[in-house]
Amino acid sequence: MKFRASQRIPCFTYNGRFSHLHAQRFHFTTFLRKVQATEARASLNRGGSSSNSSSQGNTLLLPGATVATIVMLGLLHARRLYDDQKIEDAREKGILEFQPDVKATFMRLLPLRSISRFWGTLTNVELPMWLRPSVYKGWARAFHSNLEEVALPLEEYASLREFFVRRLKEGTRPIDPDPCCLISPVDGTVLQFGELKEVGAMIEQVKGFSYSVSSLLGASSLLPMNVVDDNTNQDGGQEGSMDDTNQKSWWRVSLASPKVRDPAPARPMKGLFYCVIYLSPGDYHRIHSPADWNVLGRRHFSGRLFPMNERATRTIRNLYVENERVVLEGKWQEGFMAMAAVGATNIGSIELFIEPTLRTNRPWKKLLHPEPPEEQVYEPRGTGVLLKKGDELAAFNMGSTVVLVFQAPISQPSADKSTSAEFSFCIKKRDRVRMGEALGRHMLAETQPSPPHGLGEQGSLKSVKFPFGSSNSLLHGIHVFHCPDEVGIVAKLSDCIASRGGNILTADVFVPQDNNVFYSRSEFTFDPARWPRGEMDEDFFKLSKMFNAMKSVVRVPEIDPKYKIAVLVSKQVLIPTLDHCLVDLLHRWQNGRLPVDITSVISNHDRGPDAHVIRLLERHGIPYYYLPTTMGKKREVEILDLVHDTDFLVLARYMQVFSAEFLKSYGKDIINIHHGLLPSFKGGSPSKQAFEAGVKLIGATSHFVSEVLDAGPIIEQMVERVTHRDNLQSFIQKSEDLEKQCLVKAIKSYCELRVLPYEKEKTVVF
Repeated sequence: MKFRASQRIPCFTYNGRFSHLHAQRFHFTTFLRKVQATEARASLNRGGSSSNSSSQGNTLLLPGATVATIVMLGLLHARRLYDDQKIEDAREKGILEFQPDVKATFMRLLPLRSISRFWGTLTNVELPMWLRPSVYKGWARAFHSNLEEVALPLEEYASLREFFVRRLKEGTRPIDPDPCCLISPVDGTVLQFGELKEVGAMIEQVKGFSYSVSSLLGASSLLPMNVVDDNTNQDGGQEGSMDDTNQKSWWRVSLASPKVRDPAPARPMKGLFYCVIYLSPGDYHRIHSPADWNVLGRRHFSGRLFPMNERATRTIRNLYVENERVVLEGKWQEGFMAMAAVGATNIGSIELFIEPTLRTNRPWKKLLHPEPPEEQVYEPRGTGVLLKKGDELAAFNMGSTVVLVFQAPISQPSADKSTSAEFSFCIKKRDRVRMGEALGRHMLAETQPSPPHGLGEQGSLKSVKFPFGSSNSLLHGIHVFHCPDEVGIVAKLSDCIASRGGNILTADVFVPQDNNVFYSRSEFTFDPARWPRGEMDEDFFKLSKMFNAMKSVVRVPEIDPKYKIAVLVSKQVLIPTLDHCLVDLLHRWQNGRLPVDITSVISNHDRGPDAHVIRLLERHGIPYYYLPTTMGKKREVEILDLVHDTDFLVLARYMQVFSAEFLKSYGKDIINIHHGLLPSFKGGSPSKQAFEAGVKLIGATSHFVSEVLDAGPIIEQMVERVTHRDNLQSFIQKSEDLEKQCLVKAIKSYCELRVLPYEKEKTVVF
């Protein structure tokens, strides 16, 4: 079909006569009159046929444009289907898929980190209540999210970010109960999986390009494979001295080329496996624990934020290695385990529930820095943070990728040196998996000899280094002891535990100089079938009578009820995103990372019904009591009535001094938090005073409450340096972050029986 312009549309050429305004008006009016006269004559000569033909010409013009648009869209869609088919054919034939293009080079020039930060700010904007269902339903339709699984009504999610990291209804993600299986930590699509069993084996990004495990995870003493310097020759020779090798920058390891190889481990006891799972924007965004394991440390790589779609994996080199990521490392019952949460465009923020202070995609962060990535070793060292299968671990603020690297049992090599794993995956590439479904299963070899007691295989949870045995029947106990010092206490304590089949994991002892007292804290594992909980209390009670102990407490956190606490607070949270101590405690408690039960929140400052804290308390059924106080009326009797059944109190910035009568009537411990700017800076704005005074060190102190203001025995203290580059806002932010961290550390230490009174104003903190 040929397109032509209508004959009735005039085409003006440039004429100097039109340059004058009056001349333009005159000629345009004359032209309109001529057109009207021409139409009148045509109507008289042809009757009504003119209007029909004119209408037909106009009706043909619109369908022509529509057809052209449809044809163009059809061609684009056909081209996409053709490209997809070419990719599938290439995969089947084993042809290389990796093909760098100009668009991939152009992506490196875009400010993707800034774009992702802007998107994060946008998704944190609180939406009006009436608009929320429409926005979330539109998102769900666009990205195929299942709204029937959300735990709360759509109106309860204040922002898009809250909707992204939403929880699901209980029972929608059942956890595979098989103790010999590894579950999927996320909802997503399986991109790659397999075993690293040959010399120089690497993880395949796509056909034709792979990346090193050590480049992804970083240098690690736990990883059962060592990185090879890229100056290593093929024949095993090495250019340069050993000192030159040790001084190489970390960024050269992180952005390793395919020439960086992992040599085969020296006859490993276990095989090394990996699995790569991609989360789309419509998937469930929380990351869970794939097994029972101890997370020993964290490594944060600040990198780029390329998109993680299929095109990017086929065109961008070292995509998983260059992007920002958080790596968790630890041990499970079969040895080494690591999980890498890899960020992407608009997903620069990775929230880690076991370390809420971690901040990713920070501005002005250098991408290629000669220093190592940021590392954090979790306390207690050698034990770290215990996670059960299915526990919430982290969250993406949209979708991205999770990479699992882990050891699992393998069979003995056959005569042709091939290795078949006893651990076997039960998934396929491109499979859709849901959190809690099995990724693979293993069976321990029956003929494998068991190691001697206390001498478990290196890297296994059977080692006495870790507090949880490989047997699911073992429990973890904690015992603290305070008595007059004499010979034989340690021997009796050890014999009490060993005689019941228990195994001591750690034992800390403190005997102060010039003071005839004994302090100890022990952690041990035991079989509840051989040592019932009631008999355990009786055994330690007999031991305390034998040595006239002032204190003897035993706890089994897995079966004992949690400590009940009430939180008292004064400062109002006007902005939901502020890191206030109360908000931080509530979020940790909500995610199961605070070993207490919060029975109530009491405040002497009012909060509106729409405040973020009030909505959070109502959502979880925690009572909120507003008790305004004055100089002559502290409402202490009413507070006592509300907290009489608690185990201890927490003052989260409660700006009220308790009387000696209140402390005596309550009779239990009270933990307080305050900034470290006292006594130099007092009043309503100590942070501003300290900032104007040029203070270089700020801190926070958590202590027991006593009759003297802010002078009780100290539980925990933290400090941080500030510089001339800090403004007032960042100064206050750092101070509040320290208070939040210090208070949580003090509560956890108290619940783990790490704090004992020492003399009058001191504490022993194991």
